[in-house]
Amino acid sequence: MILVTGATGLVGTHLLAELLEKQESNIRAIYREDYKKEYSLRLLASYYQLSHSLLERIHWVKLSILDIPQLEKAMQNVKWVFHCAGLVADEPSNRGFKELYKVNVEGTANVVNLSLTAGVQKLCHVSSIATLGQEIKPTIPITETSIRESNQVYSNYSITKYGAEMEVWRASQEKLPVIIVNPGVILGAGFYEQSSGRLFQKIAKGSKFYINKKTGFTDVQDLCSIMVLLMQSPIQNESYIVVNQSLSFKEFFTEAAQQLGVPAPKFEAKKPILYLLWLIQFLGRKLLGTRQQISKTFVRNSDTMRLYSSEKLLKHLDFQFTDLSQSIKRICQHYLQQK
Repeated sequence: MILVTGATGLVGTHLLAELLEKQESNIRAIYREDYKKEYSLRLLASYYQLSHSLLERIHWVKLSILDIPQLEKAMQNVKWVFHCAGLVADEPSNRGFKELYKVNVEGTANVVNLSLTAGVQKLCHVSSIATLGQEIKPTIPITETSIRESNQVYSNYSITKYGAEMEVWRASQEKLPVIIVNPGVILGAGFYEQSSGRLFQKIAKGSKFYINKKTGFTDVQDLCSIMVLLMQSPIQNESYIVVNQSLSFKEFFTEAAQQLGVPAPKFEAKKPILYLLWLIQFLGRKLLGTRQQISKTFVRNSDTMRLYSSEKLLKHLDFQFTDLSQSIKRICQHYLQQK
């Protein structure tokens, strides 16, 4: 039996398709909300053209990874665990940090502990490039061995995903074979109301602004293929950066806008403007109790230029990344079909 946590998210849903296409028939998928499960099933049926009989191979289990007794039941007879569940947010309030910590760190600890007691053979944890260290010069690509300096300021998301990785490495010390993947900004069909999917929605609506930032981007289908290949391989207790290509947001927005048939953003959202927006939201949170979406860490990092290297992965695994331009084109076509 293969267990997938976070099965109704972007990675989880596309991973289900990868597993079904690899003829895996015993899949247990964890979900929390019925409407998310229905959305995932519709995407699997329409985008991947998976038949009803094939989709019936998925055994859905409704629970939270914070519910230890129910999660323990779901772990029974499980060979592999793909831990895709996680909260992606950067709300700078204490409330936001507590929510992130609860899901990303404590939830991962639950998955790890119960995997150990259930005798799981191997665990794959989906992390992020946000947990990685940095290099002195922006022209030097970041690798798995780049140092994460303790004196740097990190986002709440980065801190809690790093904490989740520590739980996974603890499991490896307790003899559970593990794999950690660190994808960049994950691009995939569907989920246009959340996470990275909102980038396509924002561009399609004619956004006029972009941030002057360069980072790594990852095709979700490549990520899922790599995850399965790593689990099938004898490789264990390793982490891998999974980045198709490093792009600036201006380059990404321009290419996506062309595919969506809308004008590309022309104006850079410079730091003074972003700091002003941060201040407005900060005052709103303090005085009116509204949620703050822009953090000071986001503003500080809005003009960073970072390159990421997947060299280690390609040395250990026979894999060829999809050209990112083709990925963007494919996703934009799907977005337009959904309008």
